[in-house]
Amino acid sequence: MPKREDKIVRGAIVAVARLEGVVTRSDDPWFFGPFGWVLGEVTAIEPVPCRGAQRLWALDEDTLRRVRRGYRAAQTVLEPADIVSRFAASASYSS
Repeated sequence: MPKREDKIVRGAIVAVARLEGVVTRSDDPWFFGPFGWVLGEVTAIEPVPCRGAQRLWALDEDTLRRVRRGYRAAQTVLEPADIVSRFAASASYSS
């Protein structure tokens, strides 16, 4: 589990994943029950500001467009200098 609170991005979408299954039991420390989602093909993206909600909710069109753009960008091969500049930009993100 994360130990450094200052490194956790809040109020943003930070990844895209595929739902591969649902479980009712797990030894994983992140499992809180009664149901757990099994995620696969997790892709980190640049944080996209977004207010969350309890339960499932639909993204507005602008947020969805930004998430899709971030996902496509995460799929491209980057040069080392690009990686450094992206890391620096995301490290300065504040919610």
